Amino acid sequence: MTPKRSPASPSEPSPTPLFDFAADSPESTPPSAPTQAPKRGRRPKATRETEPTPAPKRSRTAKKSPSRPTKKAAADATPQELPPNERPFAVPENWLWTRLGALGFTNIGLTYKPSDKSEDGVIVLRSSNIQNNKIDYQDIVRVKTAIPESKMCRKGDILICARNGSKALVGKAAIVDQDGMSYGAFMAIFRSEYNRYIFQYLQSPYFRQIIDQDVGTTTINQITQSIIKNLPFPLPPLAEQERIVALVERLFARLDEAAEIVRETLEQIDLAKKALLAQAFRGELGTNDPSDEKPANLDELPPNERPFEIPENWLWTRWGNCGKFVAGNAFKKEMQSFTDYEIPFYKVGSLKYSDSDGWLYDETNTINEEIRKNLKAVLIPKNAIVFAKIGEAIRLNRRALTPKPCCIDNNLMSFTAEKCGCRFAYFWSLTLELYKYANATTVPAIRKTDLEAIPFPLPPLAEQARIVALIERQTRKYDEARELAEETAARIETLKKAILARAFRGELGTNDPTDPKPFATAPTT
Repeated sequence: MTPKRSPASPSEPSPTPLFDFAADSPESTPPSAPTQAPKRGRRPKATRETEPTPAPKRSRTAKKSPSRPTKKAAADATPQELPPNERPFAVPENWLWTRLGALGFTNIGLTYKPSDKSEDGVIVLRSSNIQNNKIDYQDIVRVKTAIPESKMCRKGDILICARNGSKALVGKAAIVDQDGMSYGAFMAIFRSEYNRYIFQYLQSPYFRQIIDQDVGTTTINQITQSIIKNLPFPLPPLAEQERIVALVERLFARLDEAAEIVRETLEQIDLAKKALLAQAFRGELGTNDPSDEKPANLDELPPNERPFEIPENWLWTRWGNCGKFVAGNAFKKEMQSFTDYEIPFYKVGSLKYSDSDGWLYDETNTINEEIRKNLKAVLIPKNAIVFAKIGEAIRLNRRALTPKPCCIDNNLMSFTAEKCGCRFAYFWSLTLELYKYANATTVPAIRKTDLEAIPFPLPPLAEQARIVALIERQTRKYDEARELAEETAARIETLKKAILARAFRGELGTNDPTDPKPFATAPTT
């Protein structure tokens, strides 16, 4: 039988919605925004947070952005009403469907060279400076170079991540809270007298949907100036904008308070789990029986090398004395992606796929015995602990247990317990920050000899079993509490989306039909 290959990027099932907001969802009538055709030529290399280095020449005819539009310009820029067939959804009769570009000024940011960076220069805001929809100054870049007025932010501008290697980051926005800063080439700003209202719209599911369908049309995820300017936009009367913003901010403040409680709860759960493990491996859980016989036939550490006190019938030894470390093998690409064989072949990415008890369940790659021998891959037994041994994956500090005999690639290492229980060794390993044991080289790596030398507190086998049982029992309670907290956090985000969905349909109950329609004489395009 021809073995099946797993898809290159398996899709994950969509989560079941917590509430039914079908009536509020923008999915049924998605707004559309025309995209600008990409220009020919070399594209800037996509990076997550850095700006492109080449500095383009400025056109001699380029004009500075005026401080404020002239009366003639304002008259010429009177927003036009969209025809009925271009309106994504119904809004109250005294609202105006127009395009965002008619309501303000937008521009992309500053391109600078690495040599322009200076500690006493002008702050250049980048995507990393937008955190939780607010400006964050923890990671700032300053440049000392001539900056056009059009590349300077003003207090009240909306800063938007316009281009990024990560699609999820494109479109995140914040309101600039001070004058005198610039913004990078992967960013855009929008300036309008309606910015408080527009900012809320940029957080809405309608705007997110446009991003999801339009930003990935080129080699880099981006919101072009054309997308921003042509975005269909529901504009209520100014008084209604103020009422919507006030109500949304008030409701969001309450939801944010609840979200903060959830965040603190999750932190407390994590701290409680760490405290439980720390107590367990000091013999402080109240489970130790002094009559249990102390482990024998293992080298004991001298007193000056013992990290902390343990019960007298426990033994301080080294991790390497309790089992065997084995490094993984190279996994040829042509042998990957088969799913019908009996031996799982785990890669470093497989560590993401373990259940709440630590057991691996990823079988994206499987091999048979013939392939294993051809690869000269070591067969790792059931109940081994697997973890990353090279690269930045070490910093993630993940580990998992093998549910059956398997093979691992050369980015992984395994530990098979021989003088202690596998679950005991697994829980103890969770107390380690493995990155501390990595070599300080360009590519961090962990040597087997360094792991073998780590001090290991070894109780009698009966006490190991009692400790594991108590940890598992208490950990399940913590996991249940975490699941409940995470469900609450998801409900809060769902409520925020529902509030915004209703806000921009005029369904919050704040609209006054006697308010005059914006630009009442606006022509229909």
